[in-house]
Amino acid sequence: MRKFALITVICITIVISGSAFSELPLDHLVAYWSFDKGKGGSAKDIVNGIKAQIKDANWVTGKYGKALEFDGQASFALVPEDVEELKNFPDGFTLEAWIMIKGPIDEYSAVVVRKHPEYTLEVRNDMLARATVNGMWGGEWLVGKTKLQPETWYHLALTCDADARRLYISGKKENEKAGVVLKPSSQPLGIGKNVSQDVYFFPGIIDEVKIWNIALTTDQLQESMKGGEPGPGAVEPTDKLSTIWAEIKQ
Repeated sequence: MRKFALITVICITIVISGSAFSELPLDHLVAYWSFDKGKGGSAKDIVNGIKAQIKDANWVTGKYGKALEFDGQASFALVPEDVEELKNFPDGFTLEAWIMIKGPIDEYSAVVVRKHPEYTLEVRNDMLARATVNGMWGGEWLVGKTKLQPETWYHLALTCDADARRLYISGKKENEKAGVVLKPSSQPLGIGKNVSQDVYFFPGIIDEVKIWNIALTTDQLQESMKGGEPGPGAVEPTDKLSTIWAEIKQ
């Protein structure tokens, strides 16, 4: 019911305003952790109410609104196993997050990881982002080209369907490989750490985590990552879609 109300309000507004967000397939958005609650020991996504339990992370100013800062040693957020909306993506999927690195990375640091062998989005110690699905390691990693800088916001995204797997950095496609169908899974989802074991913690801020049950196009992804025009620091959402989401969460 909440998801239906969210989509209805957004679609009505888009029809009235003629917004470019009409290109976004909002009925395929299955989870969106904005972290704008800004307090407490858990965070619910605003589409289906999927709860992520937070361990030792700090609430801070994010890319848009609030976010979670992780210490790179022990803090993380965890979505438990057996969440129905996250079990199966036969038609493809998209994973997005805004990140800011604020500390050293050992071997690599997990941004968002579904327990092996499903999918992972992470940053290596050479400051290159990488991603994979279905436990496809070795030469099957999607490795970015942009060397990420500390204290700088980047939007990371992984898209996957039967046609292609793609890695994007701040809306620009940086790697592409042959497509696959994502294997079904009921495993936990980790934000800021590996979920198979207590390693590979992320040292920095993670914001605006979204999961879609289709592979967004480049244009759609560039629309989805927008949350307003940032000033010197983080800002509140100002574009039409982000404003509506923010109002519904109140």
